[in-house]
Amino acid sequence: MASSNFKIAPCELADMAVCADIFDEAFADDPAMIYLHPRSDPRVLKERSLQNFEKSFKAPGVKYFKSILGETGYVLCPF
Repeated sequence: MASSNFKIAPCELADMAVCADIFDEAFADDPAMIYLHPRSDPRVLKERSLQNFEKSFKAPGVKYFKSILGETGYVLCPF
C-alpha cells in the first residue's frame, strides 16, 4: 500500500505561482482553452493565469489549500 505521508496547509500568496503552473499544465491541451485562446502566447496566458490566482487569493471568503508531501516539501495546490 502506498504511503500517504502528507499534510494539508493553507496556501500563501507565493504559492499561487505553483497553482498557476499546475492549472496551465493541466489544461494546456484542452480543446476549450485552445478554442478560447487561439494563437495566444503561452507566456502571456501563464502570466494572466497567475494574476487571476493572485486576485482570487485576496478575495473575501476564498481559501486555497496545499498538500505537502512528506519530507520532500513538494507542494500540490488543489483547486
